[in-house]
Amino acid sequence: MKTPVIDQLLRRSGRSLLWAEVVELSLRALFTAVVVLFFAVVLDAGFGFHRYGLAALDTVLIAATVSAAWPLLKRARVGRFQARRTAVAVEGRLGIADNRLINALDFAAQGTAGVSPALCNEVIARGEAAAKSVGHERVTDTDALREAAKPAAVAVLALMLAYLVMPSVFHAVVPRLFEPFADHPPFTLVRFDVQTEPDPIYFGKPATIRVALAGPRLPEQSQIVFVDDGVKSAPLPMFRVSSPMGGASDNPSSETEAVHFAFRVDRADESRRFYIQTPHGRSRLHRLEVDTSPLIEKAQAVFKFPGYTGWPDAAGPLTSAGIQALTGTDVTLRVVSNVPLGVGELRLIPEGQGGVSAGHTVSLKPDSVDAHVAVAGFNLNLTGRFELSLLGADGKPGVETLEGRLRALPDRAPKIDIVYPDRQVVVPEGWRVDVEI
Repeated sequence: MKTPVIDQLLRRSGRSLLWAEVVELSLRALFTAVVVLFFAVVLDAGFGFHRYGLAALDTVLIAATVSAAWPLLKRARVGRFQARRTAVAVEGRLGIADNRLINALDFAAQGTAGVSPALCNEVIARGEAAAKSVGHERVTDTDALREAAKPAAVAVLALMLAYLVMPSVFHAVVPRLFEPFADHPPFTLVRFDVQTEPDPIYFGKPATIRVALAGPRLPEQSQIVFVDDGVKSAPLPMFRVSSPMGGASDNPSSETEAVHFAFRVDRADESRRFYIQTPHGRSRLHRLEVDTSPLIEKAQAVFKFPGYTGWPDAAGPLTSAGIQALTGTDVTLRVVSNVPLGVGELRLIPEGQGGVSAGHTVSLKPDSVDAHVAVAGFNLNLTGRFELSLLGADGKPGVETLEGRLRALPDRAPKIDIVYPDRQVVVPEGWRVDVEI
């Protein structure tokens, strides 16, 4: 026999009961998680745990959250619909004392075997009538939902208020809780304004790391610690310097004041991570970024003049003033850079031409002895301009291009003047006369 009205009521009521219970358990789990998280933040902000302490704190946080969520997980596991269990819950919630719904389900399942058909039909009819008189929305226990929602809402609002009041605490502690072994700095009231200069920092050039420290308690000393592949260097002292806006106070007492320290790197040969350490806390990790783009540190032109001149070879600095020599002179350019070089480019562009395809290109090749030197040679036979660009051994192009004029001077017959004696001179026969040309 069938009970369509009861079946529909129980299925709808079952869904309502399931979702109500899931929401209630979720709210209770949320309350527990928020409270435990708040206390974890407060504890780490106050004590600044080591990485193993953070791991233990995470373990407690996870265990408390799982314990609070366990009833929810258990309810989800047994969440399959069961008509009789749902009927018991509905009767208990609606106050049906004579078990009309349960009896109707039992008689419908049993049928008329061993039971009077009239009695069976009467029981099912009474159950169907009871199911028609109630709605599934009355089954949900809204009081229990409200009781679970109140503490959860208070906890969330309190956490949001704490974040608005102390954002720096959460910004410092929460990453440490999520990554206990990532070496995030503990919370500190000292504020770090770290800068590296110049910008960019080129390979092999000096650099300076500056930090301005501000806060209610200003440290009197500061150190820098480099972290290379997870290995920390010994702390290196930083030197107290004057503020860019004026001299630093010897006894800074106001939170708006700051003390300034600097550390000079004589030669920046690689990118490195570092943090600033003080007696009152340390900064997050920063990076000293080194640009390996090649720079032109020195350029020289060597001239080998045509053999008929008899002139010795000459050399001079190569500047934007350009190259000027007799036509047919062999010119060799030597360019010194701050990084090992790859094959660069020297473009020779005739006068009156332009564009990328103008002129012809000579390769600027690394010297076999010193990779920081690139060499290019050509025969000077045109007037125009040159463009010289470098390429690092790692494929990075140079940050600058050396340009200048080219001028090939045509050779001409010499102009001869006889300055002594005059055009006409009278001397005795056989007399020796000196001639100045």
